[in-house]
Amino acid sequence: AVWRRASAALYGQPSSAPQRQQPQFQTRRRCRECRCCCAAREGKVGAVRRWVASGVAVDVRDADQRTPLIYAAFHGVVESVAELLRLGADATATSVDGSTALHRAALYGYDSVVGALVGAGCDAAARTNGGRTAADMARSEGHAAFVAAVEAAGVAARE
Repeated sequence: AVWRRASAALYGQPSSAPQRQQPQFQTRRRCRECRCCCAAREGKVGAVRRWVASGVAVDVRDADQRTPLIYAAFHGVVESVAELLRLGADATATSVDGSTALHRAALYGYDSVVGALVGAGCDAAARTNGGRTAADMARSEGHAAFVAAVEAAGVAARE
């Protein structure tokens, strides 16, 4: 009420003038698939198991074509990565920009997920639509340990 009176005094409007309505934002209801991705990135392995058991595909995709495995790797949640791979997640799945779970883990240097992803078939030499490998991304972000892990895992996968 005080603000209205001050506003009226400053702008010459009578205080009884109708106030502009605030826009009404509708909260977006999350679909089951988005909840599965959220559970994966938050490390809620039990919830991921329940979602998959309830019929949600383990490789369900969001609007940007990211899978729960990509989310789990992007957040460095080793438990979720391991469980999703055990449930049959596709380690080679790519998002709209061509990045795999390994590329997403490279952004923050989560070298703890490299072995599991490469062991499950994620190609360490795969390139995004922009032509960058996971090692390139990690190198540009200064994650030397990740680069070493990717190179070691890539060599081991070829042997």
